[in-house]
Amino acid sequence: MTDHRPLLVPVDDFGIDPEALAFLVETAALLERPLQVLLLESARLYGVADLPFTREVTLSGADERDLERQLLWRHGGRARNKTRERLSELTALRRVGLAFEIREGDRLGCVLRPGPGADGWLARRPAAAAGRGTRPPALGVVLAGGRGDSAAVATANSLAARGGYRDLYVHSNQPWPPAALTGLAVPGLRLHRLPTTALDPPALLRLLRRLRNELLIMPRELLLGLDALARDQAMDRAVGQLLLVGGDETATVLP
Repeated sequence: MTDHRPLLVPVDDFGIDPEALAFLVETAALLERPLQVLLLESARLYGVADLPFTREVTLSGADERDLERQLLWRHGGRARNKTRERLSELTALRRVGLAFEIREGDRLGCVLRPGPGADGWLARRPAAAAGRGTRPPALGVVLAGGRGDSAAVATANSLAARGGYRDLYVHSNQPWPPAALTGLAVPGLRLHRLPTTALDPPALLRLLRRLRNELLIMPRELLLGLDALARDQAMDRAVGQLLLVGGDETATVLP
């Protein structure tokens, strides 16, 4: 059964790591969900470029010159276009639905309030790929005893069943959240219960900064109260990828 609710994938001036793109499309195919790619224009970044005190030092003679808005736009445009072309190729091969939308905003802001029926995917930036080292545990889930737990568990359960995952790493603020975990019914799935930790803002920021799972599934509600700048900085160099699911709808197929 195909799930028509899209996965929102924001793409900003930095683009997305090519390996992360392949993993994204493969996961969307497993979940039978289309991708809605948001090509972001950063009004804040381009606005800074227009300020009279913004300068850059050139390599020849250390001369100062105005930082041109168009230069920034062209650089970001190349990264977005490269990502767009690669996604078009990959989704055609895997028969995954794909749509593009130009939007103004930042990555996390777009996926934290995506509207009804959509979940958000934060892909790894190209710069973060250099620090990967060995392949991290593939699948993780964050459970906090809230309304988003059931959607996160449903997603993890379906990916484990369809993707052949045998290990699931569980981050939780409870020793064992039995009500949420009853949905994990994949035969042979090994649950790795990580040490119980508070999921308050400082702990969540540490989790994002140290994100090592290839994919971490998290209820979107957990990130809503975090400081926006600290949140963005924590995710900018994350080695893993983040799937934010909503808790306001029942995930009958997959979120």
